[in-house]
Order: sequence, then C-alpha cells, then structure tokens
Amino acid sequence: MLPLLGAAVSGLSNVAKAAENSKVDIVLHKKAFATRPDEQQNTGEIMPEFESAAPLKGALFTAYNITTDFHDLLEDGEPTGNEDMKAYIQRRMQEFVAAHKDETNLPESVTKVDSIKTDDQGLAKFTELPAYQDGKHQVYIFYETENPAEVAEKSSPMIVVLPVKNKQEQVLSTIHLYPKNIINDVEYKKEMIDDQGQVLEGTQHVQVGDKIQYYLEFTVPHDIGHKYEKDGAIRTQFEKFNFSDAVDKPGLSFVGLDKIVASDELETNLVGVLKDHFKLTSKNLVGQEKPNGIAGFDLSFNFSKDGDNKESQSTADALSPYANKKLRIYYTLQVNEEAMPDEAIINGSSWTWTRQGTDGSMTDKAPEVVTGGKKFVKIDGTNNATLEGAKFVLTKKTGEKTLYAQFATSKEASGIQNEYHAETAKYINWIEEKESATTFISGENGKIEVRGLKYGEYQLVETKAPTGYSLLKEATPFTVEKGTWSEDEAMVTKIKNIPEGGLPSTGGPGIVLFLLAGFLVMSGGAVWFKFSRQATA
Repeated sequence: MLPLLGAAVSGLSNVAKAAENSKVDIVLHKKAFATRPDEQQNTGEIMPEFESAAPLKGALFTAYNITTDFHDLLEDGEPTGNEDMKAYIQRRMQEFVAAHKDETNLPESVTKVDSIKTDDQGLAKFTELPAYQDGKHQVYIFYETENPAEVAEKSSPMIVVLPVKNKQEQVLSTIHLYPKNIINDVEYKKEMIDDQGQVLEGTQHVQVGDKIQYYLEFTVPHDIGHKYEKDGAIRTQFEKFNFSDAVDKPGLSFVGLDKIVASDELETNLVGVLKDHFKLTSKNLVGQEKPNGIAGFDLSFNFSKDGDNKESQSTADALSPYANKKLRIYYTLQVNEEAMPDEAIINGSSWTWTRQGTDGSMTDKAPEVVTGGKKFVKIDGTNNATLEGAKFVLTKKTGEKTLYAQFATSKEASGIQNEYHAETAKYINWIEEKESATTFISGENGKIEVRGLKYGEYQLVETKAPTGYSLLKEATPFTVEKGTWSEDEAMVTKIKNIPEGGLPSTGGPGIVLFLLAGFLVMSGGAVWFKFSRQATA
C-alpha cells in the first residue's frame, strides 16, 4: 500500500491553516494475504475491497512524528521538469522511506508517538494525534516493528501528510490505513514411519500382511477461521479444504484413519473434536477389497462456497484454534495378496483448497514399498524331467531360531492355509512349529512359486519327495531380491531329486545292463584270483 499523501498537493505552506492543536485519529487495518496484492493508494477512508481479507492479530506498529524533518526535506528542493507539487511531495516521501527503511536510523529530532499492537480485528488505533501544531500540519510515519511468526515479511513504512481530505474535499478526522503482510507459505509433506514413529526414507521392503503407517502434515492457514460478509450473506474464507491419498497400483488395502494430532502435541487425538467437521471416504478398505483395487482415502472438511452456510461456519470455528499450527493426519495401509514382486508401489497424496474463489494445491509422496518372490522347478536329477507332488515348507533364520512360514487368508484360525495359494495369501505368520507350517506342493509342471516375501534369505525344506524318489537331506537355500521373481531360466532354481536306491530308472533295459556289467566284473575278478593262486603254487 502506497504512503498517504494528504491535501498538501500545492505545498504544505499553501494549505489553509487548521485549528491550532486540532486532533486526528489514524486507524491501521492490518490485513494478511497469501500472495502479494497489487499496489494501491490509501484513500484515508474505509476501503471495501479489503474488508474481506483476513485480519492479522499481534502486529506491533510504532508511530513517529517526522514533521520538522519532512518539512525541511521539502524546502530543500523543488519540483523538476514537468513534475507538479503532488508528484514532488510523493517523490520526497518515497526518498524519506528509502533512507529510513526502519526506525533504527531515524534522525534524533524525530519524536516517537506510540506503539500499539493489532487486536483480534487486526486494528491498531492511534487516537488524538496532533493534526496542526506550532503552525505546521503534522507528518507521521508508521513502522511495523514486530510481526507475528507466520508473517513472511513486515509491511512497508507508511507516511501520512496531514490534512487528508476525501473526494468531497472534506478534511477527515479519522484516517484509515491498510498495511498488508504476506504470510509465510504453508507447508505440506507426507511421511512413512516405523513402529517407533521414526520417519523412513528410501525403498522399503515389505511382506504380505505388513501394516504401513503414514502421516500427512500440513500448516493450518492463518485465516482458516475467517468469515466475511458479501452480498448480504456471511461467508467463510475457505470454500474447500480437502485431502486425497492413493497408491499407484494394486497391492495395498486401506486399514483406517488412526488419529489427527498437532505436531507439537502428538498425544492428543483431535478426531473427537473434528469428527463432525469432515467426511472420510475409504478406498479399497481392508476386508472389502475389490480386484485390482486402489487403496487410499478422501478427507474433506465441510466448507462451502454458499453464503450463510452454518456447517461451513462451524467448520471454520472448529479449525480456527489451530491456525498457523501444523496438524498431522495419521493412517495405515496394509500389503495384500495383489502386491506383485519387484513392482514398486508408490503412495501419493494431495491437499487442495479454495480460498475466496482462488484454488490452491500441494502434493507429496512417500517412499515406495516393494515385495519379493521366487520361482522353482522340481526335476529328476538324472534326466531333468519335471516332478509333481513334492512337498516343502518355507523357513528363515532369526538369530539361532528357525522359523516356518504359515500363510493365511485372514487373522482367524480358520484362515490358515494348509496348502499354499498365492492368490488368497493375505498374511504370513512366522512360527516355530514345523507341523503347523503351510505346505508348498510342486504342480504338474514341477513348478513351485512363493511371493509376498520381504527381500532376504530363506530356505525350502522338503518334507515329502515325489513317489519313487529319495527325500532331500539338505534344505534348498535361496535369496529373495530384485529380479528373483523372473521367468528367466537362469533365475529359476532347479531342485533335483534322485530316484530311490540311486538307480537311474526302474523296469527298463538300463538295469539289466547295469547288473550284467557287475556280473562280468565279479566273474573277471574270480578268474584272476584262481589263476594267481595256481601260478604261486
């Protein structure tokens, strides 16, 4: 807002004398803006175009009387070129402000008048200021000497040259000024956290059934509770205030909203306070998943663009105590059976709002999550024929313990899978009892697959060999990492079985040849032994 040039457009010395010791009130209307508005000249009167802007409480303004110094500055020069007196005075005002950007370097002759902090309505009222004194029209400068934490920068100094007249050439006894501030940008971020609440960074390796907690953190705008009158109706500053969260592919389920808290008071759940002021829409809710479902949620606060909307006004009032604070929305997702190995799932979110008809938005995303898997083929160790019916259990080491994988379709005991089916395996329990572990069985083509595993080291332990084959004495170790789910032959682990007795086959000519060869060897040995004894004798 530009400094206020008074009626002295033809030179202060030519302005008609006012009553000696006359007084004037100067009222500052402190307004806060998210973006810098266009420069406008103060008129000295109420300016309706700014009445809908949110007031800013807590800004301290200090007024100084600069009458003597400003008169001296004017008299120490004159208009130049085509410059009229109004333009000359305006230039001198700008020069004074440029030379004294803050109150710390004002001339010693300047007198401090008062310091006043803006109230709930953003008003700082300087009353009964001398308007004409010692034969001079008074000149004042106003500095914003303290500003609230949410303010990005102080407003510019304002000079008022008295007297100030309205359009009807009437001298104003009350002058209204509109210093404006730009508020610090709101912040928004999305984080993934561990069981201790610590932020996780980088790709996270998970297994089916794992729960993953996130939070959205946002700065509540300073004017969230502001209401104003327009077209005869009371309206809220915000017309929309929404959050939307979604993953980029199937593989996760939405468990639920955990809590809403202030970042500086994490133990106090605000859901109870705010629950009547927002609507939550779940997507791919756990237990109600749809094929290829996309997990997430929409949370919309009950703001409206309609005037006199009681629900919108109530929502503004409910959020008002948290203005300038950071709130967090905590929620949980769960890895489900549709998570495909090595396919990173990214969880993104957006915050959108409408403030007096102007839209705004911010977005962020959390680290990606990835599951792994492994493929095997059961074959005959002598001829590579695929083998059906081999049974295995899956194990991993945890310290000195060997744990066995028990897959389940639900948390209930009835949901435990005796035989592994990837399409319905929603959970993994790692247990110590081998007898209760889920069994993997090689199919007609000898294939065995397991997915939904966290990257790491595992073993397959054979519990039953195919009919006619020896049980493997050693476990089959394997690693789950990026690429191990591949169909590439080099990545598919071959598990070989040898026929019982170690024979290459049964019932065919091979066994006859084997026995015949043995007979010939034994016969040859006997002949040699007999010949050897005769020679010795």
